[in-house]
Amino acid sequence: MNYLTADFIVQWTLWLLASFSLVTWTIILLKFWLYIRQSLENRAFARKFWQAWCLKDARLLAQQGRGMLAAVSHVVSMCLALLREKAPC
Repeated sequence: MNYLTADFIVQWTLWLLASFSLVTWTIILLKFWLYIRQSLENRAFARKFWQAWCLKDARLLAQQGRGMLAAVSHVVSMCLALLREKAPC
């Protein structure tokens, strides 16, 4: 193996490692940002939920949850559905 071929392989390997590192850090930062965003959404939902005057208002609030970002509202919706089955009002 001559010197130029080895140099090319080393450079190619370093570029490959650098690109994988960049992709990895991008994924890590994206996941961190999504975690923070979901945490803020869940706190806002919990605050509004506990300020609801009745279970009907709480159920409407839970149904307005925004999909993945309102994980707490999904759990609350399921619990309220069980309550409605056990004690309809």
